[in-house]
Amino acid sequence: MKKLLKTFFNLNLLCAPITATIGCGTKDIDPPHTLKTVTPANPMHWLAPKALQQSDFYVLANIYATPLATDEYGREYGDLFELTNKNYSNNDPYIGAHDSDLKIWTYKLRNNATWSDYNGNKVANVTVNDFLNTAKFVLNPENTADAYFLWDFFIVGARDLYNEAIENKTNFEDLFNKFVSEGKLGIKVNESEQTVTFELLKPAPYFETVLTYSVFVPTKEETLIDISMDNDFKKGYYTGAFLPKNYIMDNSIVYDKNPNYHFAEQTKINRIKQYLVNDGSISKKRELFEAGTLNDYIIDVNDKAGFETLVGDVNEPKKTPGLVEYDKDHPEYADTRLLLFNYLNSDYFTQKDKTESILKSKLLQVTEVRKFMFENLDKSIYGKYYSELFDDSKVSKNVRNSYVPDSFKFTENSVTKNYHDYEAEYLNTNNLANNITGNDLSDGNDYHWSKAHNDNINIASEETNNVNNLRNLLSTVDKDLSEKLKDNGKIHLNVFLDPTSKLTFNKNVSEMFAKFNVINNNPIALDVETPNTFLDFQEKINSGKHDITISGWFPDYADPMSYLATLKLDGPHRSKFRLGQLFQFDDSNTPLDYNNSSDEEWKKLDNNHKEMFEKLLVGYNSKIEVNKYGENLFKNRFNSSKELESIDAKKEWKDRIKGFAENEANTIFKDYFAMPLIRKSPEKTFWISKLLPFKNPWVSYGLSPLQYANSEVTDEFLTYDEIEALRTSHIKEKEEVKSDITKHRKGLAWSI
Repeated sequence: MKKLLKTFFNLNLLCAPITATIGCGTKDIDPPHTLKTVTPANPMHWLAPKALQQSDFYVLANIYATPLATDEYGREYGDLFELTNKNYSNNDPYIGAHDSDLKIWTYKLRNNATWSDYNGNKVANVTVNDFLNTAKFVLNPENTADAYFLWDFFIVGARDLYNEAIENKTNFEDLFNKFVSEGKLGIKVNESEQTVTFELLKPAPYFETVLTYSVFVPTKEETLIDISMDNDFKKGYYTGAFLPKNYIMDNSIVYDKNPNYHFAEQTKINRIKQYLVNDGSISKKRELFEAGTLNDYIIDVNDKAGFETLVGDVNEPKKTPGLVEYDKDHPEYADTRLLLFNYLNSDYFTQKDKTESILKSKLLQVTEVRKFMFENLDKSIYGKYYSELFDDSKVSKNVRNSYVPDSFKFTENSVTKNYHDYEAEYLNTNNLANNITGNDLSDGNDYHWSKAHNDNINIASEETNNVNNLRNLLSTVDKDLSEKLKDNGKIHLNVFLDPTSKLTFNKNVSEMFAKFNVINNNPIALDVETPNTFLDFQEKINSGKHDITISGWFPDYADPMSYLATLKLDGPHRSKFRLGQLFQFDDSNTPLDYNNSSDEEWKKLDNNHKEMFEKLLVGYNSKIEVNKYGENLFKNRFNSSKELESIDAKKEWKDRIKGFAENEANTIFKDYFAMPLIRKSPEKTFWISKLLPFKNPWVSYGLSPLQYANSEVTDEFLTYDEIEALRTSHIKEKEEVKSDITKHRKGLAWSI
């Protein structure tokens, strides 16, 4: 094995800048069982309740314990909270106590959970009041906690408290204490019994997956006083299996084992080194691995040299020591890349001449414009960045047709239907499609492109017809659009790309947009720009300067609502599609009220913002109902948002999955509101590592997939036979747990 390793380990090959401070020639000798891996970006936050960026979770997952966590079988267990459910079984697979409606959940805090400083000194025990501190931190608008929306979404009284704090600007401490003392906030603690109770707005059979996320971790009281801890890890207090020891911006982060962690005796990794690799280089991780700087990395499918050396034929991979093959059910399988339309560019409010921003808004309000983009953006160009090695046709296997992936399933009378099956049934029944099946909507089929570009016709001729039809429509529904588009005029839309991806998939994305732009007589031009820095890029998106943007979404919990809630009028993506600015329901005088009908809400908005609507909305004065594009856009999204809340109140899984699939069918296949593009994970993932394989959960929600508390670093890279023996054992045990959830409960977490 050592002889084989020498073929790709050349310790003199690389002593890159990234290893100059920690690595080559370092005096701080790594202890045994050190994991040397990567992180994609500098952390933006050191406080868990502040964070929502996936890049932050690489850090936070290991320095903060979560209330619950997920094991290698995809089963939740108690981390900070104990298992108290004495009836734990397949029929009642929950850690805590709950009512029959699954709206009230009670958990007992472990008595040995502790706070430590970065030097490893135990500072205090975690208390149930620390969970109240989290509520106090997140629900204070001044703290701008990114993950506030999950409290708003689940916890009774959270929205009322937050809104009252904004409107009245009273002393927040007094307001918070009033809500707690009057029982108006859905988090309650009992100090004598050491319990925390969550009261939810709706039944949530999946709530325990929410508790594996960062937004419900405890917060030490000092954090409420000194929020600068968010920017300086040396000021913070930590509860996780590891403690941050050293951070060098743009270089690396070092964590050492936390001796005070409540499961410290089971933690087998002594140190984690994360190297920052975000220069966009396809080969950088492999070069660091070959130099011995890394002992854990996923081989990039576009790194030809890496694949030739370590993998070879993807269908018959080499038996390279440490190489583990995973199928497409990688956690990133859940990550849908979505194209979002900005329905009102912020230039409307900042520029004296509002002509361009009005034209852009009007263009995107027209359903047929969005449909045209669905049918003429060749998503396969983007998807092939991840799928080229595995594709056997012109269509990328990574093309995705729905926002919610097909991993959600329901079995009844031995018949299993997935999410796409329900979606296809609805489309057929409502004449939105013709005899399609769930397979037609599955990844690897470009439904909209195929429908518009039948292989039996001349594509160029068909595009010409579609363009002419679109131009004719736009010239009849709005005089401003008609004037701009006469004499083959175009409306230009901004697209900003993340500069950290300029050496990787940005080329594919740019090519996808370029192919769209060359459609003959196209009334739309997509102007692609890559800002100089990530911060510049982020500022443009956050300030609403984009017209179109691509955004990814990982689910926060195991339910379709985690995706679809982002498309609600008041959902997490609202700042990107900016309907609140277009229809002015972000105005405190005209907030959304889902107790009203869409007609009542429209009338309220129209009465208050008539002058603005007359300038901005397509078909505002039209007598023809279908031409009232602006009004219809609002009503459709309001009704969809309201319907989502109704579906989310259902407890039965079949009702949920069916309802969500039908709601999304209208959003994507009828309204063309936002466009699913691709998934990121390739058909196969090849991971070379000293980590013992199959110990981390392959779930897409929560922090557990990034936690190393239950992981183990081997002294040598395992052989192919050793890895496959572990795979066989893991598959067998996972099936046994699926049949009986009480099987294979290992370690202190399962004590009762």
